[in-house]
Amino acid sequence: MTFTKRPLTAGATLGDRLRALRTETGWSVEDVGRRIHVTSKYLTAVEESRYRDLPGLVYARQFVRRYAEALETDVETAVGIFEQEYAVVAKTGPTARPLLTPRASTEFPWVRRHLRFIVSGIIVVIAVTYLGTQAVRNFLPPRLTVTQPATDISTSAVTLIISGTTDPNATVTINDQDVQTSGDGRFNESIDLHVGLNALKISAIKKHSRPRTVIRNILVESAVAPASTTNS
Repeated sequence: MTFTKRPLTAGATLGDRLRALRTETGWSVEDVGRRIHVTSKYLTAVEESRYRDLPGLVYARQFVRRYAEALETDVETAVGIFEQEYAVVAKTGPTARPLLTPRASTEFPWVRRHLRFIVSGIIVVIAVTYLGTQAVRNFLPPRLTVTQPATDISTSAVTLIISGTTDPNATVTINDQDVQTSGDGRFNESIDLHVGLNALKISAIKKHSRPRTVIRNILVESAVAPASTTNS
């Protein structure tokens, strides 16, 4: 007998897709938990995209795999979507900053003897660098700094402010849509988001230059549906 895998619906988070299949099957979260031997609170966390409440990536990946198998849907597709969403959430956590050990300063006697030549060489290098920069700067991509959001984030909001700075004479686009900039190159634009993973491409370009692009991945977590009430 040949079994046909049930497709995952599109346009939402993985949790929304799994919840839709579970509801269609007529199972509760507890029913699925008993079938695959996973605590229902972890399955609920997957459905609500609360990946920080899961006990680590290795265990979470297994939960998703078992869940998809129980619902008879494409396991590898489900795991792939989960890993993409988990990666965005993981980036928003605290990051460790390495400790830097300064090197001990060392002074060589020949430095004093040849200091005049060293300074002259530095001046020549600076002059050549400056002139070269002036000659080609119009062909280089403009600077582009996205200050908000500063990194990939997860959020429950459906709108997001994208702000940052670029060169005053540069044109800025977000997902190929022009954005208004101020005279000093600042921009501040409100973007509508959809539930799931949103890829935002922020680009700046000058006349005759190549574009400079920054990518921000925004995961909009699914809202928890309110509990239904029955009128007596």
